[in-house]
Amino acid sequence: MRIEKLNIKNFGKFSEKATSFSPGINIIKGANEAGKSTLVEAISTGLFDDVKMPDKSLKEKFKWGEGGASVQLEVSDGEKKFNLNKDFFAGVQTLRSPRSKEGVESSDGWMKFLEDKLGITDKGLFHSTACIRQDEMDRISSSPETMRDKLESIITGAKEETVAGEVIEQLSERIEQIKGSDTASGILRHLEEEAEDLKYEIGKLTRELEVMEGKRKEFIELSSRHKSTAAEYEEKQKLLERWETAATISRKKSELQSKYDELKGRIDELSKSQGKVIDFRKQIADKPEINKSDIDTVDELEVRIRYLGGKRSDSENDRKILEQSLEEGGGTGLLFFLNVLNFIMIFVCAAAGFMYQPIIAAGSGLFVLTQIVLIILLWRRSAERTALNSQIRFVERRLEEVRAEIISAKETTNKILRKYKLKNTSDLRSIFSFVDEIQKNIDEEAARYERLLDGGSLKSLQDKLKSIGAEIDDLTAQSEKLGTILPDAASFEKLRMEVEQLNAENIKLKEKTNALKQQLELFENGGENLIAFKERLEYNLVMYQRYSRRLKVYQVTASFIEKARRDILKATAETLEDKVGKYLSRITAGKYGRVRFDRSNLDFSVFSTEKQDWINSKDNLSRGLIDQIYFCARLVLIDLIAEENKPFIILDDPFVHFDPERALRAIEILKDISADYQILLFTNSGLYDHSADNIIQL
Repeated sequence: MRIEKLNIKNFGKFSEKATSFSPGINIIKGANEAGKSTLVEAISTGLFDDVKMPDKSLKEKFKWGEGGASVQLEVSDGEKKFNLNKDFFAGVQTLRSPRSKEGVESSDGWMKFLEDKLGITDKGLFHSTACIRQDEMDRISSSPETMRDKLESIITGAKEETVAGEVIEQLSERIEQIKGSDTASGILRHLEEEAEDLKYEIGKLTRELEVMEGKRKEFIELSSRHKSTAAEYEEKQKLLERWETAATISRKKSELQSKYDELKGRIDELSKSQGKVIDFRKQIADKPEINKSDIDTVDELEVRIRYLGGKRSDSENDRKILEQSLEEGGGTGLLFFLNVLNFIMIFVCAAAGFMYQPIIAAGSGLFVLTQIVLIILLWRRSAERTALNSQIRFVERRLEEVRAEIISAKETTNKILRKYKLKNTSDLRSIFSFVDEIQKNIDEEAARYERLLDGGSLKSLQDKLKSIGAEIDDLTAQSEKLGTILPDAASFEKLRMEVEQLNAENIKLKEKTNALKQQLELFENGGENLIAFKERLEYNLVMYQRYSRRLKVYQVTASFIEKARRDILKATAETLEDKVGKYLSRITAGKYGRVRFDRSNLDFSVFSTEKQDWINSKDNLSRGLIDQIYFCARLVLIDLIAEENKPFIILDDPFVHFDPERALRAIEILKDISADYQILLFTNSGLYDHSADNIIQL
């Protein structure tokens, strides 16, 4: 079988990767961390891993992005092509031929396909033979049992039958069941323990039969005492019950009387509360119902009126001060007259100077300066009076506004008083306070009334009072009918203690009597039981002998099968040693050509022509030689295990420890077998390019 295409999604470092392979040698090249090992892991996963329960290490390689992780393989057996798809996100696996609409999804069908086409169904076996990953060349020695069973099933032709290893395992289980182990007892040990128990019971029964007569006399005496004690107990118990009944009636009657008195008191308090509420309501019946908002409004208006009154007084004082300042500042008539007179003098001086003496005209300059001063004084006096008049008008407007607001507030207050037909706000407040206080009293009394009702009604309380009274009458009648006079506490307690003592003695005698009765019944059957135990002991001895003989048969059978198995594997090891030796001789150019494998664990030793002795793999062999021997063993094991299936071979940098010459000779061997086996060689070296049928660059 060979791989033609590989498509992976969200696996390892690849979000999506498609790769095509050809027959023969495919060299997949790439630098470190380019994804070579990821492709190897994807192929192994696509063939063997459980799509519904992948292990933790595999989950860590998934990229759980959109669509999830999946692996698709297109494989061919030379005649047909098959699509293998594993969707780890959906937990679905399908195996389908492109020419067929039907597919295989079950694990059993998948394993059958691998057995028929690949020749390998176990992932561990695949990694021990056809898949050589980095630094895992010697993995074949890590699972010798799986390898040995596989080789055995091939040699014996038992592909569909239980191999000898499984038969030996089943025989070992049966031997352990019979013989037992360090942690659990077997059938023989259980039979021995049962025999010991039976012997003990037989001796015990023999001794008990000897004392049976004495137990019978003791039983008769105890039965007589038990009857006498039981009669006395019954008599005193009845008397105690009558006393307790009378005491119970008295206690209940007392409790009911307390409830009756308490309930009657509550009903009386309810009647008083109702009367108080009626009186309170009469006190406010003729009083108007004043809204709290009106009281608040009146309070606010009175505060506002007082505030506005002060504001009005301040404004009137401001107006008087301004008028006084206006009067004290004087008018502008005198300054106006002086301005006119000074102007005339300027004109006269100028005219006289022009007509008579020019020197006279110089005097007009003094009048000009005077004229300027007078004009400034006149302008300032006018400005001051204008400002004062403006302030007086502003104060008068403000005063009018305050007066209007005071009038409005008083009108609103009077309107509220007219609403309640009252003359002043004092009466308004007084009536409101009185009504409010009475209403609080009513509310308190109503709350007290509700508390007394306790969620019920007056009618229900009265009915309950009547019911309790009837119960008291009934208990009184019961007490009179009983006709028992209650004793004092000391007599009551004395009788109770006598009843308890008689009861305890009665129970003790009953237990002893029953125990003796059971013993006597057992004694009656003691002879029969003794015979039964002896018969069981004889049967136990027969079964012990039978299982002892069966144990010997199983042990002999297992030893013969194991010997036959070793003989079969010996022939396999000889074939393995012969073919591995030929491959190794070719790689090492004849330096090493003889290899010997351990039949139990597939460990090996190689014959050194220099030392003329066999060298174990754990001794002084180089890592390169060890890898070369295991490489040859892998090729031979693939041929033995897969038989006619010819699976593809995966090599992930297998020649790291080979020197260049031996690596090239190993490639020549691969080239020879590539006609039958597809080879996928993952490497970062160009040393092998000349041998490739297809080169894929990552």
